[in-house]
Amino acid sequence: MSAPWALIDQVILKCFYAGIPSRLSSGDGVGFSRLLARRFFQRRHNASHCAEIFEYWDYKLSSRRMGFTSWIFVFLLIGPLDCLSTSLPLSKRQTLLDIISGNDRFYDVTASPEGPLPPQVPGDAPWTQAESSYQKMISCPLGIQNKERGIVLLVPGTAGSANEAFKSSAYYQVLPSQGFDVCWVDTPNYSLTDMQLAAEFVAYAIKSLAPQSINTGGKINIVSYSQGGPNVQWASTFWPSIHKLITGHISLSPSMRGTLSSLILCPASNIAGGCLPSILQQTKGSNYMNAANSLKDTRSAAYALIPTTIIYTLSDEIVTPQLGYSASSRLIGASNIVLQSICPLSFDVDHLGIPGDVGAYGIALDALLNGRPAHPSTVDRSYCTKTAASLGFRLNNAANDLRFVFRTIFGTRRFQMISSELQTLRVPVEPLLQQYVCDRGYASSGCTRNGFRDSAPTESIFAGLL
Repeated sequence: MSAPWALIDQVILKCFYAGIPSRLSSGDGVGFSRLLARRFFQRRHNASHCAEIFEYWDYKLSSRRMGFTSWIFVFLLIGPLDCLSTSLPLSKRQTLLDIISGNDRFYDVTASPEGPLPPQVPGDAPWTQAESSYQKMISCPLGIQNKERGIVLLVPGTAGSANEAFKSSAYYQVLPSQGFDVCWVDTPNYSLTDMQLAAEFVAYAIKSLAPQSINTGGKINIVSYSQGGPNVQWASTFWPSIHKLITGHISLSPSMRGTLSSLILCPASNIAGGCLPSILQQTKGSNYMNAANSLKDTRSAAYALIPTTIIYTLSDEIVTPQLGYSASSRLIGASNIVLQSICPLSFDVDHLGIPGDVGAYGIALDALLNGRPAHPSTVDRSYCTKTAASLGFRLNNAANDLRFVFRTIFGTRRFQMISSELQTLRVPVEPLLQQYVCDRGYASSGCTRNGFRDSAPTESIFAGLL
């Protein structure tokens, strides 16, 4: 197997699922398929059939019987999904093609707004998209029923929709029974493009939903996951008018200070034409992270500008490192709570698992029910031993985990790329910062006054091979 595929295999192994498949050989360029087989089928009663198919693909690939890079790529991308599409308990819309393409609706970040922009508030950053574009991304699947505790806005992370991140969790399944209306916002291209654009969608969603939270005086709570955390922080930094609209923000394993895992992911991703913009931005030391964590003043995104609870896990394999006061999820002025400090036996809860973890939900609930950041002394620790079933819902995130991996590695236009559409979401360098960042003094250069029109996709090296 060629070196690039071996490298990609090791990136996935080390960056996403470090330590899980103990029998993978370090130089095996086909371990990717074994890894997926183990990840999704190891604990299932019907695992043997799919595992055998994976092993067959391993043999075909390792013996180079496919012969062409294009077929290797297609097998790596589609092969495992053929088995998954018939074995996972997917929802009715989730066909093989859906998993490959995710029913993606590509959002062209370089296009001109298709309608009037929202009204500008003095002191806030400028809007760049049509108001109708922001509105389309807000959803309240159960409706707004004017529940006594008001609206909770759910904000997803990198490479996932809000539905995928939260629908199989207590935040969607249980919170309504505890007096909350639940809404969510999606961001363009599954938050794989510029995080600054994603923050605009978050800021608008807050402004749109808060007046509808009648029983809480026009204030809402926010629960974010992964990249959703810094997106909320960016929104509260550069749209300060939203502060008065927020009761509290609970963030699950956010990449507030960036992550080291992308330092492994992006070099391998570059062989496919570049790295995904938001992955570059979440890298420790990126221009985005340097600006977000500026200590120039206490109004930067380095500080909790709204009442904030951070819940993170020591077993996080994506947002790294998570140790001590330098943990990647921590935020100055927030209530920073390590999951294992409340639930010591939750050592197996990783990044993908924390949205569905009941112990983490118990911590979040302490903040939501009391209208203030969670405090370890008041958290109901009985949630540490409760199960999803005991709360009345069922975890079903395997297919969503799969989408996360594929979107992060291959981007959101995978099927179209296989069909010889040669442009991807990847970029060779981090997106420029918006001018409002330099205007606040959080960066001295590298800003643009052109909105997101400077962004451009690049051509994959697989062009001509597929």
